[in-house]
Amino acid sequence: MQEVYDATGIHIARIEAIRQNVTIMTLATLCHYYVTTVSEFLAGIEEAVKN
Repeated sequence: MQEVYDATGIHIARIEAIRQNVTIMTLATLCHYYVTTVSEFLAGIEEAVKN
């Protein structure tokens, strides 16, 4: 988590603990960090919900 914070300034633990809401910009930044797109990320969630 420290690596993500250092690279993006996003505190993942706050998001995981539901102390901070995820904005579209936060999501886009994290997707960029993890080398994916927001569309791919959301498609993966959509597939998980279907199953």
